[in-house]
Amino acid sequence: AQAKVQQTAIKSSALEIVDEDHMPKLMKSLYGKKAIAIFADDTGISVSTDGKQAHKFDKPTRIKAILEDSDIQKIGHDLKNQYMILKKLNIELSGLWFDTMVAMYLADPGRREYVLGGTDSAAVFRMYESIEKELKEKKLTKVFEDIEMPLLNALIAVESRGVKLDID
Repeated sequence: AQAKVQQTAIKSSALEIVDEDHMPKLMKSLYGKKAIAIFADDTGISVSTDGKQAHKFDKPTRIKAILEDSDIQKIGHDLKNQYMILKKLNIELSGLWFDTMVAMYLADPGRREYVLGGTDSAAVFRMYESIEKELKEKKLTKVFEDIEMPLLNALIAVESRGVKLDID
């Protein structure tokens, strides 16, 4: 099953660099979505609403409102890292809903690495679709939703805000 998950994510996807002319239409379509996949790195951020097309922004601040909107569920690979990358840009990523890396670990905890087979949000979306099916087949969806994702959100909060210790 894991080979199938990796193979699904490796397919290539169309990558559109978003310019000012296409920005209003794309923003409107993103606000109409329940969930989006994200992928941030040092070259910018891409977002996808399917596994076919990724929309790349060289400046993540251009879609800050979407990224901070908790009503739009975010799908990502290693969301904790994605959160930290965006936090450095003064973007508070909200609506963290599905982390493919955490889901891959839950589905196959004996595996040594949980690598995404692509470098954009469309690859993340394809991975999400594949691993979500695997979680359902293994009856792990409830554990993922009720334990793993809330724990991830708690860990992000602790790491981003820190913990105050009373050493006395």
